Amino acid sequence: MLVLAVLLAATAPNPFLAEARVHYQGLAYDRCLKRLDQSEHWQSTVEEEAQVALYRGLCLSGQGRAAEARAEFERGLALAPTLELPAYTSPRIRAVFEDVRAEHPPSDAPRKPVELPPLVVAPTSPPAAPAAPALPAAAVVAPRRKGRKVAAAVVGGVGVAGLAAGVILGLRARQLASESFDAAFASEAESTADRARTHAAGANVGYGVAGASALTAGVLLLLDWMDTP
Repeated sequence: MLVLAVLLAATAPNPFLAEARVHYQGLAYDRCLKRLDQSEHWQSTVEEEAQVALYRGLCLSGQGRAAEARAEFERGLALAPTLELPAYTSPRIRAVFEDVRAEHPPSDAPRKPVELPPLVVAPTSPPAAPAAPALPAAAVVAPRRKGRKVAAAVVGGVGVAGLAAGVILGLRARQLASESFDAAFASEAESTADRARTHAAGANVGYGVAGASALTAGVLLLLDWMDTP
């Protein structure tokens, strides 16, 4: 189990960052910041670290902590100069972000490439002698491996569908939340905010399905790799 956890941590996307995005879309800034703090303990890529800084800045902006938010935007753009805000970000926050980008233009120096873990290739087994009979275990392992691959493909498809639904519902939730701020009447603002929360809840379900599917598919593929002769 320890080996499985290490392999998943080295290859899987940062799950805390995904949860933080969901909480941000639901306007739950405190929960978003907690997940971002937890993500610091994950083996993230440079791009993921930049996204952590970006969403921390967005949440801090939502809490009115402008100076801290600006510092996080600076950190994110230093890691990834092409960093972009999510759709439907308020014009006020977007203006601050673009102001930070203008103050810190990207350096012309080449960026240090991200070091990836070395690819481990399993040694090829020598061909069996023509006269040697097939082992009975091979007849059992082959169908089992095929079944795992099929199951991983199905689970992966479910995960992609869940992720797509989460993204669509999340974007709609952000749009409705933005519209609620511009509503002319309090009743209209409350109604729009309720719809935003409903879409955000649906996005949470979609992201949850996507995360669980990705983990399940990863375990199935890892077991399949471990069964490779």
